[in-house]
Amino acid sequence: ACGNCGGTETAGCTNAAACNYDMNAGCDDGSCLFLDACGNCGGTETAGCTDPTACNYDMNAGCDDGSCLFLDACGNCGGSETAGCTNAAACNYDMNAGCDDGSCFFSDNCDGCAASTCVDVFESFNDGNITGDVVWSGNTDSWSVVSNSDAGSGAECSLTLQLGVPTAVAGKAQLSTSYSNWQVNQEWSYFLGRRSQAYTSANSVAFWLYADQADLTDPTTNGYRVVIGDNSDGDEFILQRVQDGVVTAILSSSEIPNGLTDIGVAVRVTRSGAGEWGLFTSDLALSNGGGVNANDCPADVATVNHGTANDDALALTGLGYVGLEVTHSSGAGARAAVEFDQLSIITDASGTPGCTDATACNYDPGATVDDGTCEFAFEGYACGEIPGCTYDFACNYDPTANVDNGTCEITSCGGCTYIDALNYNPMASLDNGSCVFDVASDCPGDFNGDDEVNVSDLMIFLSLYGTNCLND
Repeated sequence: ACGNCGGTETAGCTNAAACNYDMNAGCDDGSCLFLDACGNCGGTETAGCTDPTACNYDMNAGCDDGSCLFLDACGNCGGSETAGCTNAAACNYDMNAGCDDGSCFFSDNCDGCAASTCVDVFESFNDGNITGDVVWSGNTDSWSVVSNSDAGSGAECSLTLQLGVPTAVAGKAQLSTSYSNWQVNQEWSYFLGRRSQAYTSANSVAFWLYADQADLTDPTTNGYRVVIGDNSDGDEFILQRVQDGVVTAILSSSEIPNGLTDIGVAVRVTRSGAGEWGLFTSDLALSNGGGVNANDCPADVATVNHGTANDDALALTGLGYVGLEVTHSSGAGARAAVEFDQLSIITDASGTPGCTDATACNYDPGATVDDGTCEFAFEGYACGEIPGCTYDFACNYDPTANVDNGTCEITSCGGCTYIDALNYNPMASLDNGSCVFDVASDCPGDFNGDDEVNVSDLMIFLSLYGTNCLND
């Protein structure tokens, strides 16, 4: 094998570094193989990170080499930084944080202060301003975030939104922010505080659950809102629909006695996919200084049920806005009379699919989401009745019909159905006796020309039987 005359040596791999080294080979035959990165003799695979969750995952690697790296809290591949509050002015500033996680909260007195513990909070003003994590627009100069709430029983380190208009100015102050994550079901909850001035029509507050534009004071704004403040015997929270300038009351709470100040109320509103609204509040104050405070979680304490009602006139979809519209007087108490905090917006895409139209044959009273399956009766007929022609010999026979509506006809499909006739009509499905045949034949009675007189000829004869040729 090695070219030696009379020799007995064998050829093979003579490279001792090869994985198929042959110590008995007398000469090298070029067959040497070497280990690849994955330890395969003669293989070509490369080693790398094979964990698909790693930030340096190598889809072409044949084996893992222990090099996998993962994102740290700040999004750095293979990093070790932690996220936290990076604002040195915040109460919870973390000097070791590599990136900010939006958890900063602010107070004049940081001792004992902590961020809101309420779940699903959309805005608790923990960032200390109204243009931070949530950007509010409107009369921003009239609003500020204060460390301690004065409404209700009061709350320290509450970081509460407060209205602060000049005492000599009467008018409206509004604040709104955009929201677009509308789903099948919605739930809103919030804290509303009233300080040194009682609710009246000149000092009312509306929280817009949904508005179709940012300017809540615009008379063309459509949407849903909860309003308090009137000149009646008492003040109620009233859920309203505002549409094309017309205000429609949907639900209302029990009354708060007129003239109360320094009170706090938690409000919760629900809406299902079927358009059913619910209104809840905390226990309404009966004396000055009563009610809940700004550190209470509204969704937990707004347990007093004021009923349900259906209203689906306006769809909650696309880009919408939530916010406050406040009417204030020019008295001294109007300054900082309104407080707002702990806004939560919970949306739920789930629901019970089905037909939600009560006039449909398959209406499902338990359905909360219309799935487009509604079926309706034909006009003038009951559910389950399908009108049409039920006679199978008719030209317009309808095999799906179960109630004959008198529309059957036998003319449009009539014609000569005998293929040997001179006027055979392949489109005809019902023979109308109009067939014409060539009777010139050496075989009398052979009407179809098959050189036989049989039943087929008799059928042709019968189709012509009774014809009055004199009258044709």
